[in-house]
Amino acid sequence: MARFKIEDGKAILFEDTTEIFENEFERCEELKSIEIPASVTKIGFGAFFNCTSLSSVKLSENIYEIGMAQFALCRSLKSIEIPETVKKIGNKAFYNCSALSEIYPTDGTTELGSSMFDLVNNNPIKVCIIANDNTAAKKYADENKIKSKPFFQISGAAAH
Repeated sequence: MARFKIEDGKAILFEDTTEIFENEFERCEELKSIEIPASVTKIGFGAFFNCTSLSSVKLSENIYEIGMAQFALCRSLKSIEIPETVKKIGNKAFYNCSALSEIYPTDGTTELGSSMFDLVNNNPIKVCIIANDNTAAKKYADENKIKSKPFFQISGAAAH
């Protein structure tokens, strides 16, 4: 039984959905955007693997981890803002996301997996990690020679 429907490229999850299962949207070519509702607290391994048209993702504040290969091969994904609640980004989470230009882990993201941005054939990714000094994200960027720039907080509101 389907737990979602896709209308005009946008995934609509049913109200009682608490988890997106492993590979649930895998190779879903018609998927262009998804807004994860607050009812969802877990996203399974490779849930959006190879969704080549997926360009926009909004994660809910109830997500604590972006798992291994979660968005791997989503070649149209341009940017993703990570909620403050996400503490971990898994290995190869954004593997071969060739359109990804910016990623916004927050100061609360303390664990970033190896090879988050690896590409097939060693083609370099042109991504910028938005991270403040003395954060796990900034350290990851420096150690992996990935461009980074600071994320400023102004009166509790984000500005970039």
